[in-house]
Amino acid sequence: MQNSKNRIETDDFRGPVLGRTRVGRVANKGRGLIAAERIVAGEVIEQNLCLVLDLEEGRAIAATRLRHYVYLWEEAAAGDMLALAMGNLSFCNHSSRPNARIELDKDRVLVGLRAAQGIEAGTEVTIDYDYPLEFTVHE
Repeated sequence: MQNSKNRIETDDFRGPVLGRTRVGRVANKGRGLIAAERIVAGEVIEQNLCLVLDLEEGRAIAATRLRHYVYLWEEAAAGDMLALAMGNLSFCNHSSRPNARIELDKDRVLVGLRAAQGIEAGTEVTIDYDYPLEFTVHE
C-alpha cells in the first residue's frame, strides 16, 4: 500500500523533459543521441536531472574516463564545478557543426539541450564540447 504522504502529484512536479531522444549506435562514434521525433529549431529537446560535483569529486572524475560525460556547471578560481547528467544527455556526441546547444537550469538542477536548428527524426543530436578534444572527430 502506498503512503499518500510520499506521493508526488504530477501537477506539483515540474520535472525534466524526456522522451524526445533515444540512445543508438552511430557510425565511427559508438553510442550517440538520436532524435526520436522531428524537433523544431529553438525547442527544448531534453532535460536531465544532474548531480553537481564538488571540487574534490570533480578532480577525482577528471582522472577517469567519466570526464567525457560531465558538463561545466560553474567556473571558480579554486577549480571548476562539474555536473553529471543522469540520462540520455550523457550520450550526446561532439560536432564542429552542432545542431543543439547545452543549457543549464541551476534553479532546478537540470542540464538541458535546445535545438540550434531543425532536427529530423532519426538524426543524431550533437553539441560543441567547447574544450580541447582528446579524440579524432568523425562528422
